Amino acid sequence: MSKFRFLKVPVNGANTGRSLVTVNNFFETENNVGYFKAETFKQMMTEIKEVAPGLYSNYVNFFNCVKDGLYIRSSIAKQTHKITGVDYYHTRFAKGMRQLGTTIYDEENIGKFISDYANGLIQTDFTLAELIEACG
Repeated sequence: MSKFRFLKVPVNGANTGRSLVTVNNFFETENNVGYFKAETFKQMMTEIKEVAPGLYSNYVNFFNCVKDGLYIRSSIAKQTHKITGVDYYHTRFAKGMRQLGTTIYDEENIGKFISDYANGLIQTDFTLAELIEACG
C-alpha cells in the first residue's frame, strides 16, 4: 500500500451509492413519480427566461452544480419572498474556495429534489438545457 494514497482526491460527481436521476426519471409520468411535470417545468422556464434572466441563470447554476456533485453548504429551508409572496429555496454550493448561491422557486417537488440531493440520496447527469430539451 502506497503511503501517498491520500493524494488521490475524489472527483466531484463520482458519488457511489446514490440513485441516478436522469432526464427521463426527473419528470413525472404515468409510471414514474418524478420531481416535476414536464409541461409545468417547460412553461416555468420559458416565463422565467423571458421575464427574469437573472433568476434563470440561478437555475442554470443550480443544475450545473448538482450535475458536478458540489456540496450544498447552507441549510435547506423554504423561505417566502417579501414582495411577491412566492416560496423559494436559497442554496449555497461550495465551488473551490468560494460559494455559489442559487435561488430556486418552490414548485411541485423541487424541494424534495433539493433535499434528496443535499442528503446524498441522488446524483444527476443532466443540465438545465437538457431538461428543457426533454420537455419537448
